[in-house]
Amino acid sequence: MHRSKIEFCDDVWNPITGCLYKCSYCYARKKSARFTGDLQRNKNTSCYRNGEELQVLEGPFRADTGGILNYPFGFEPTYHRYRLHYPKTRKNSCIILVGESGEIFGDWVPDKIIQEIFKACLKESIHKYLFLTRNPKRYVELMKAGILPVEANFWYGSTITGKGDPIPALPEGGVKTFLNIEPMLGRIAMPGSCKIADWIVIGAETGNSREKVVPKKEWIWEAMQYADRAGIPIFLKNSLEPIVGKANLRQEIPAELTAKEISSLLRVRRETDCTICKAHGEKREMIALSAKSKRRGPTKQIGYMCKACFANFCSQYEIEMPDLEVQDEKGK
Repeated sequence: MHRSKIEFCDDVWNPITGCLYKCSYCYARKKSARFTGDLQRNKNTSCYRNGEELQVLEGPFRADTGGILNYPFGFEPTYHRYRLHYPKTRKNSCIILVGESGEIFGDWVPDKIIQEIFKACLKESIHKYLFLTRNPKRYVELMKAGILPVEANFWYGSTITGKGDPIPALPEGGVKTFLNIEPMLGRIAMPGSCKIADWIVIGAETGNSREKVVPKKEWIWEAMQYADRAGIPIFLKNSLEPIVGKANLRQEIPAELTAKEISSLLRVRRETDCTICKAHGEKREMIALSAKSKRRGPTKQIGYMCKACFANFCSQYEIEMPDLEVQDEKGK
């Protein structure tokens, strides 16, 4: 997982890399070639299972130099099981795009592995997870099998390009969905005003390919007009600014995705119980108690006291109540 340059998310996380689809515009396939190393050598190691549609790595694959190879088998589908703990590494809640460089919901990925990825997400529920696939029928299959989590922070997206792609049938029943029209290679045949998803993202093809398609302005306007009719937030990526202009570059994100929380680890660091009444609260709202055994010895923090208990303590022992300022989160 790493910080993302994608405008609508904070991080990208790739528990699975690679894909069996042959999309001509796929930037991830081209990117993988730079981080493969010696492909033939890698396939001759014990980590590689010849004939398997999905390779499984229990730990990072290292080159002879000691560096980690993110795509040791090229763009062959590879499950990096050791990456399942990555959502836990973020202190505050964030929007995580899951599967930016691989197809998690391809028919070659067993249900069991998808469930492992879902379980890792469910453990760190403060984050918002954006799943993305070219195979949305798998969502429906997983839904029918009782495997697809119906959580407010799980968003299931489908990529279409407008080049012969029909509007996909996304799962229903309280599931959050989004349509990712990227790259936009043609006009999207939008319905009248019925709601096909909870969010729409549109982007243009990037790179320097001679065959690169530049979206027509009317394609984008039609999608925006449909979003307004259906009451759907729409996000135009920065790649569309040269076409629609900066003033028309709408970048709407659903409110459910922007709400922030702190992780359980950070909550433990920031919160505690009053030593006297055991009331739970933030440390910055309490009085820190310190002690030392020698005049010039080190001071040791021994606990916290809520302001009410501290006032009672001072009154009980006839101590003049000091004028204390509440510290902020950084201790200032």
